[in-house]
Parts: sequence; C-alpha cells; structure tokens
Amino acid sequence: MKHFHRILLAFTCFFLFLTNCVKADHMVGYDMTMISLGNDLYKFRVVAYRDVLGIPIQNSFNFNIYKNSDNSAAPTPSFVASQINYVAITYDPKDCPPAGADLRLEKYTYESPSMNMSAFNSASGYYVTASTCCRNVGVTNVLNSSSTGITLTMDFPRLNSTAPTRFNSSPEFRKAPLAFFCVGKPYTLNWNIVDPNGDSLVYYVAQSNNIGSTKPLPVIDYAPGYNLFYNNIDGVPDLTMNIKTGIINFIPTKVGRYLVAFRVEEWKKASGSTPGYKIGEVRREFQLETVLCSDAPPVTIDELNQKRVIVDTVYYNTVYDKIFTSRDSPTDSLYMMIIPNITPGENVLDPVKFGGKWGEAGSVLGNNSNLILDDLAQVKGEFYWKPSCAVVRPKPYKFTIVVRDKTCPSPFYDSTFVTIYVKKKPNYKPYFVEPDTMKTPKTKNYFVLAGDKFQLQGDTLIKTYDKDSLGNVVSLFMEPDPGNGVVNSKFVFSSNPNVIHSTATFSWQTLCEDVRSTPYKVRFIAEDDDCLKHDSAYFDVNIYVRQRPNLKPVFDKVLNPIEYHIPEGQTKSFNVRVNDSASFAVNQYDSLTVTADLSEFNVPGGVMPTFSPVVSADSSVTPFTWSPNCANVRTDPYHLYLTVQDNGCPRLTKRDTILVYADGPFNSAPEFRDPLHPASIITTLDTSIYGGEVFSYNLFAVDTNQRFDSVFLQADYTSDLFAFGKVTNLAFLAPSFGKDSSRTVLNWQSDCKDISATPYVVKILARDNECVNPERSAFTINLTVKEKPNYTPKFNSATATTFFNMLAGDTLYIPLSAVDTNHIDILTLDTVYTSIPHQLPLPEITRASGSDSVRTFLRWVLDCSLISDQAYTIKIGAWDNACRLIADSARYQFTVKVNRNPKLVPYFPFATGDTVIQLVAGEKYELDLTSASATPGDFIEIATSGDVYGGITGNLATFEQTVSAGTAQAHFRWETSCDQIRDNVYTAVFKTANPPCLTDTNTYTIHFKVIPNTDITEELPNVFTPNGDGTNDVFSIKDKFKVYCDPEFSFTIFNRWGKKVFESKDPEFEWDGDGAGAGTYFYTLTSRVRTQTGSVNLVR
Repeated sequence: MKHFHRILLAFTCFFLFLTNCVKADHMVGYDMTMISLGNDLYKFRVVAYRDVLGIPIQNSFNFNIYKNSDNSAAPTPSFVASQINYVAITYDPKDCPPAGADLRLEKYTYESPSMNMSAFNSASGYYVTASTCCRNVGVTNVLNSSSTGITLTMDFPRLNSTAPTRFNSSPEFRKAPLAFFCVGKPYTLNWNIVDPNGDSLVYYVAQSNNIGSTKPLPVIDYAPGYNLFYNNIDGVPDLTMNIKTGIINFIPTKVGRYLVAFRVEEWKKASGSTPGYKIGEVRREFQLETVLCSDAPPVTIDELNQKRVIVDTVYYNTVYDKIFTSRDSPTDSLYMMIIPNITPGENVLDPVKFGGKWGEAGSVLGNNSNLILDDLAQVKGEFYWKPSCAVVRPKPYKFTIVVRDKTCPSPFYDSTFVTIYVKKKPNYKPYFVEPDTMKTPKTKNYFVLAGDKFQLQGDTLIKTYDKDSLGNVVSLFMEPDPGNGVVNSKFVFSSNPNVIHSTATFSWQTLCEDVRSTPYKVRFIAEDDDCLKHDSAYFDVNIYVRQRPNLKPVFDKVLNPIEYHIPEGQTKSFNVRVNDSASFAVNQYDSLTVTADLSEFNVPGGVMPTFSPVVSADSSVTPFTWSPNCANVRTDPYHLYLTVQDNGCPRLTKRDTILVYADGPFNSAPEFRDPLHPASIITTLDTSIYGGEVFSYNLFAVDTNQRFDSVFLQADYTSDLFAFGKVTNLAFLAPSFGKDSSRTVLNWQSDCKDISATPYVVKILARDNECVNPERSAFTINLTVKEKPNYTPKFNSATATTFFNMLAGDTLYIPLSAVDTNHIDILTLDTVYTSIPHQLPLPEITRASGSDSVRTFLRWVLDCSLISDQAYTIKIGAWDNACRLIADSARYQFTVKVNRNPKLVPYFPFATGDTVIQLVAGEKYELDLTSASATPGDFIEIATSGDVYGGITGNLATFEQTVSAGTAQAHFRWETSCDQIRDNVYTAVFKTANPPCLTDTNTYTIHFKVIPNTDITEELPNVFTPNGDGTNDVFSIKDKFKVYCDPEFSFTIFNRWGKKVFESKDPEFEWDGDGAGAGTYFYTLTSRVRTQTGSVNLVR
C-alpha cells in the first residue's frame, strides 16, 4: 500500500470546536451505532479506521446530543466514547485485495457508558456529533483534504416508555471496508448492514461531513470535476449503492485516493393504517485507493521449453519425470495444480493402480508435497511416474497442468495439456538348457523303488536361458498332474529365478503306498516376466514307482504262551516274541513293530496292563505286565490281540491272540444276627403294631470270610414298606457300610389307614465286596398292623337341648364340652355339618383339642337375613385320635328356628304423625331425615310421596336418599313459587321400614300451607361491625322481613349528604359496607306492603 504522508496543520481550530477538534491523526473512516441493553439502558459504539503510518489515534471522543426539532440539548446532553479494542484488519481473498499491496489498516472500537434514556421523548428524535481534524493529504476528490475535518454523527428516535421505538437498536455495519482496488476491475461490495429490530433500511451514497456541531452539518468541498451525483471517484460506472439492498458497484478507471460516504436510513414498517416513517440514520465514511494490478496471464513451460501441448512416449518400468515452470509479470501470486482425468481407470495419480506423483519440484518423492502449489512471480511443479507393465496400452494417458494468478475478481489462467503413451519393448522366449528341449524330446521317464527318494538337481537337469537384453526375470514353475492324487502335496520344488540363467530343484520321498502301474506326471515350466504376454517353455517328467520283494513276519509259537493266569492283587509279566521269516539279504530294509489291542482290559475301576511296542530288525521281544484288582476279576479270559508289521514295501502284517485270566479268591455271603444275641443267626421276624404307632428295628450283619470283607446293608425297595401306594408313609432305612460288620435302623410311621389283617413284608439285604461274585443274604420282616381297642367320647348333659326358637336380632350362645374315657387319647370338638346356606351368616365355633375332656362354645348372631319358616340343623362332633372314622364319633345335633322380630321397626328421631307448616310464596323449606335400625347390619330405607313432587303448578320438591348398613338418610327440599298460593294444603308423606326384617312402617306426614307475602316480622337491625371477625359483619333484613314474589321491592342506603351508596332489589341482600367509612347511614325500604325509612350505624 502506498504510504500516507502526514502534513503539518496549516491552521488552528476555531474556538467553537476546541473541545472536539484535534490534530490530524490519519483517521481514514468511521461508522457508529446505538445498542439497546434493556431496562431503558443504551450505549453508543464507534468504529474508527486508521492508516498505520499516521500518528496515534485519540483515546476517546466527546459527543454532544441534540434534538432534531430545534438543536437544543437532550436530557443527557453529552457522553464520552472511550477506546476498548484494537485489531489489525485482514482481508478475505474473495474481496479481491490488489496483489502485493501493503494493506495495513487498523480498526479501533470505542464505547460509551450505559445510559438511561427513558427521558428522551421528543417526537422528532435526536442526533449526536463529535468532530476531529483532519483528513489525509492528497485525496483526489476533496479540495484541500489535509485541511478538511471529520464529524462523527448518527440519528436515533425517541426512547421514552410510551414510544413505539422504545428499546430500539440502530443498524450496524458488520463487515469492515476494503481500502484498495485495482484499476479496470469490476467490484461488487456487500458490507452486511443489519438492523437488530428488523426495521426497514434505505441506502444512499452521501457526501462526507466536514467539522461541525449542530445541524445542518457542513460537508466537504469536492475538488474541481468531482461531485456526488455524476463523478464521485472516476468510476465507469461510478460508485452506486442499491437503495433496497445496499450492494455497492463500481469500476475504477484511474489511480487515486478518494473519500466516499454512505448513509443508511432506518424506517419503522407500516402497520395497519399507520404508514412507515423514518426513525434514525447511520453513516459510514471511508477513504479508498485505486492502484494498477497485473493484466497479463502467467506462462508455463517444461525443461524442453515445451508449452501448451506436450506429447511424450515412455516404456514401462522406465521413469517419466517432468518439471513445469510458470512465470508471471508483473509480479503476482501464482497457483499451479494438476488436473488428472478422473474417469475410472484413467487417473494417473491413483496410488494403487498407477502411482503417479505430483508436487513441488525437487520434493515430489517426499511426504510433504502439495497438490496445489503457490509462490510469488514463479512456481515450479514436478510430475514423476514409473509406469508398470499393467498400464501398457495403445490408448494414451492425459492430464492438464493449470496455473492461475490472483488477479481479482477474474484471475488469469494458463493450461498445459500433457499426453503420455506407455509402451513395451520386443522380447524373446526362454528355453531349457538341461534337459535340452531344443534337441531332445520334451518328455522324460524315470523309475524308482517304493521307499526311495527321487530328485532332480539344479544345474544338471533343470536349467534355463533367456537371451533378452531387457533384463526380464525367468521364473520356473512345477505343474503336477491332478491324476497324481495326494502325492502332489509331497513333492518338494524350489526355484531360483534370475535374469539370464534360472535353476530349480525337485525331490520326492516315495512310500510303499505310492506303488502303482501308471506313472506320476509332472510338468516344469519356464516363463519370463515380459509385459502383457509372458513367453514360456516346458518339459514333462513321468515317474514310475516299483514294488520291492518282501516276506511276512511270524510269532514265536514255541516261546509265546497260549494262555496266562494272574491272581488278583499280584503283578506278573510275560514276553511276546516275533521273528522275520526271511534273511537280512532278502529283507534288508525291514524292521518289525509289535502292537497290542488292550481295549478288552478297560473295565470300570480296573487296572490297565502295560505293553510298550519295540521296533527292531529281524526279531522283537515285547514285555506284557499286569496287576489286576477286584474290578478286573472275572471267570472269562481277556483277549490280548497282537499285531506285528514290517516296514517293507509292501508292508506285511501277522496277527495272534493270547488269553489272559484275572483269578479271584473264595467267598461266602454275610449273615444277619440278633442285635441282642450276636451269636444267633436270624433270617425272619414276625411281629405286629397298632395303627398310628412307629415301628423301629435295629439291624446287624457280619461277614465270616477271613479276608474281612466289608458289609453293606440296604433295603429291598420293592418290598411293601418302601413301595409307593402300599402304605400311607414310606419306611426309612439309611444304607450302612462297615468293615467286617455293619449296623443300621429301620423306621416306619404307620397310619390308621394301614390297618390290615395281612402282614406287610419287608426285606433287608446284606452283601460283601468280594471281587469275584459279591455274595448277599436277605432278612425278612412280616409286620401286621392292628386296630387299637377304644371307647367312643361322650357329650355332657348341658347339651341336651335340641331345638332353639329365636327372634331376628338375638344371639344364640351354646357352651359345648365332651369327655373321653381313654385318658391317653387326644379329643377334638368341632362342627361337622350345617344346613345353613353358605351366603347367610354362619355360627362361630372354635375347634378345641385336648386329652380327657375339651370345652368350647357356639355363638351365632341372628340377623334378619336368617328369618325363615324352615329350621336350621347343626351337628357337632367329638372324636379322638384312635383309628376310627369321624362318622363313628359322638354327635350332638340341634335345630334353630329364626322368626320375625316386631321390635326391629325403624324410627325417625322426632315425633311422627301429621304436621302443618306455613310457607310464604317464594320461601325455601329443607328437611333432613334420619332412620335407624335396632340391628346395625340391616339396610333401612326411607320412601316418600305426595303432590309436592308432581301434578301442581310451579316449582316441585326434590328428595335424595343415602342408604347404609343400619342407617338411612334423606334430604327434602322445596322452594315454593309465587303461583303456588292456594287455600288447600300440599302434602309430603315420608315412610321408613326395615325390609329384610319384615317390619311395620313408621310414617311422617307434612301439610304445607303456601300464603302470600308478609310484612316485617321483627325489628330491623340498626348497627353492624364489618371487621372480619365473623360476627355481625354485614347488614341484612332477610331474617326480619319475609318478602318474596314482590317486583316492587327495593332497599336503598344513603350517606349523610344524601349520596346513594348501596341499592338492591333482592330481599336477601347483604351490605358489607365496602368503601364506606364509619358513621350513620339512612335507608328506604319499599315493598308492595309498605314504604319505610330508618338508619343504621356502621362501626369500624
């Protein structure tokens, strides 16, 4: 940016502006706004722009506030805006700052303190001003610019509490201005002017203000040839601002420095019939410079001075490296980029398929290259590519190198179009040196004995040669015939690829199983890595595997045992011998392996023998060792299956079997003994018990063997006492295990249901743990369950009554007791039968149990639901715990007859009969009725009838009833009407009864006499105290004067000066004295009967 030059002030400021005018500070522009803070508080913000080469800008501005209507001082006449922030301005490249320009401007922000402006109520609004001096020297469109000052100003509306513009905030310039522009370039600027309140904005180009204080403010003097309307900045078109959008357009045509100004009017939008109106105005003034910028595009060439179009050819696996250089004059920023063909399969920068690289010249192979390169005046880019064989094709590859400068708003471009053909060189196919496939047949036959190793060595049998000068690598491959089967996986092949000579080795360890009449086939292939088409040569090998002679091995029938016995608990061994049936000269490679099948020796809990195979030539001796235990002992022999095999081709096998016995000792069964006489052997017990008793028996068994075998006692669970369904409760016997002898106990809880003349059979088993055949014996118990002798219980004489004649509402109470002559029995007393339906109240009886005698009682509350012509039957039983049925117990049976009770008639709690009540027409009458029963559980009802419920003119009476157990409640209400006055009475009849108890009815009858209005019935009150204590708080006559159906009724209250303070047409009015002071008030009562006056005292 061209430097601004400071000049000395040529004059002193006028005295009028001493407080606001300062020396020149290179201030190049400003804008300002007013901000609402809420609660009628506001602050002003000023943004000033300064050339950084000027003297420092001032730290504050002193503003005055004036009314628009008469330039008089505002309620708050002045304020100081102090500097709060400073930033250096930076520009977005999209704003097109000139290339290389020194755009060093500073932005200073000033703010006033918050001010309460609720007193600003002038309809014409207000404005603020502050002045400073001076402008920069050499401003093209201003006359004597260095002597021209600046006035900072803006307008705002009234802000008082009733103003529609209260809480208004002024428009704000959100974007800083650009200071430099290129001659000949079109510009469109948007300063992002926003109104926080959404008011309408109108935009104008304005003339800058000179130093001033009050309106009208002085403006600058334009230099000759310049004015606001047709030549402001030498633009073609000249500077314009869209009145609706605020968008600025111009094209500068000369180099110069210009002062421009803009104003933004704030308008309140139209609402209904109220048109829109202006409420404020803000300004922006700014100094801009126009400079010469680059107007020629950059030029790009490669190292061969080629440009625009470059066509090259490269062989695959050869490096293609191209450097592109672009220069620009005059000096400008340049951007260079590569644009590949992004069609699938064409992008040379694809790192997977092509591997082309682009970046700064000299660093393209590094990791920090950029796809877009930039520099000043000159930029260099490098393209590096080593194409592989896979990308060879007739069609070329293309990309474009694009360079642009920073000419704004429309940069210049230069493009270089590059075309690359990728080709392959000529090639010769390789051939085998050994075997010489050029002179000999391509198939070789080989023979090998089964078990031998076949191999082909490199340099003697597999060797290739390639006479290409391209340096193509020749690879050797093995391709076995699928007909070889699993043998293919046993081939060992190793190759050593090279450029000129390549070699390989092949080997195969044959097995006996590989013998067959047809050959195994393998193909060996030599192939170079030439691009596109791999040239190759091959030869085939047939390998025949032949069988070698062999004879079977044999078992030694003389030395090997046919069968072998091993006692239980001992360890014994014997040897298994085998021999080869041919001499070493015939079976020179044979060795013998003996194996045994021991699966038959694997028994639960037993011990396995050991047999370790031994491999040896000609003959073999293998030991068999076994220590059988009890689990192994059995009468049948174990079969030791033996197999011997040699390793000849083919392998020959011989099998043999040896019988091995595990022998056990002599054994006898355990014996049951009498627990009280251990020497006595017992086998059977006959005994009996009474039903319900516990049977318990001690069991004892011993073993007589000298080996002192263990004895195990357990029940035979198929016998009667352990079988489900045979007895009520199953017997219990804990299994017992002991050395030489064993003891346990049999327990059984019998039941009365188990009584039977046939004995129950119980078996207990005893066995030992001998190895061969564990012996066992049985002990049998024949148990008979008998009925115990017994006597039937008896009721005492107090229960002799068998019929009870009762009234509803009574309670039946019967004491009960019974005795049993068997003192050891448990006696029970309880109800066993009743004919009372389950939905009716049942008698209460507590079951009683005890020995000898028991007592309890029966209690029955007889409510009306039990009234019946039929008597109820109840049976009480007394039984003991002897084995007998309840049906065989003592019985006490009685009947109960429940009759209607005349005493249960419900009643009203007042005198019943006929009553006459006199009502004034329009009067309300209400009656609460309650009826109670003598028994609390009954449901009482109240019924009503009469002409007050229908068939008459006027209002009808209402009746509501609530019924609950034992009590009924009802509410009667009748509000008479004026058309019900007559000589005859009206009748309402109320009846109450107890339907469940079939009682008589209690009746209450009311006769109503409806008469016309009456006069005063009592003296009217003359004082009341409305103090909120709930006593005498209102003045009313409703309890003193019965007046209904009187359209002429009125009650008016006056104060002592005759002013009416209250009036009502309702005889039931209430006056609480609201708004009236203490004192005497006068009233007038007017009705069809009389007119009366009086006074009432209000006491507070």
